[in-house]
Amino acid sequence: MNKKIVNTLSACFPHPQNPFVRTAVPKGCFAIALPSGPTAVQLRLKLRKIGLVLAALVLAACGGGAPAGVSVKAEDLKFTPNALTAKVGQAITVNMQNAGALEHSFIIDELNVRMEKVQPGQNGSVTFTASTAGTYTIYCDVPGHKEAGMTGTLTVN
Repeated sequence: MNKKIVNTLSACFPHPQNPFVRTAVPKGCFAIALPSGPTAVQLRLKLRKIGLVLAALVLAACGGGAPAGVSVKAEDLKFTPNALTAKVGQAITVNMQNAGALEHSFIIDELNVRMEKVQPGQNGSVTFTASTAGTYTIYCDVPGHKEAGMTGTLTVN
């Protein structure tokens, strides 16, 4: 064994007498031999940072965590913005401000999303999760509003 190698980074078991020295690596585990000295410390720090970044990426890919918040303004006969995006499996909270002079709603039939009767000057919110990728139609179900163009889309990837 090379005498300059005094440490390993391992996902297995520490040496019984010295917790900084790793023992034989059982099947299914890994070990990386690290040289001693200042460069070894720098390498260990870089490996830890890489591990943290990978863990964060895995959590982000899983769609876990707090719901994504989306602000929508309902004005007379339009939504701003009228095109929204989300990830499959991600919880989405839509916060709608009714800045118009008429009552409005926010409906996505395919996802059973219903925020109804938001009065002028009031706010409403709804939280939902889209479990299937696709493009969904958003509309206001107040009579005549959808037909007048108060629609939008939610694209789920």
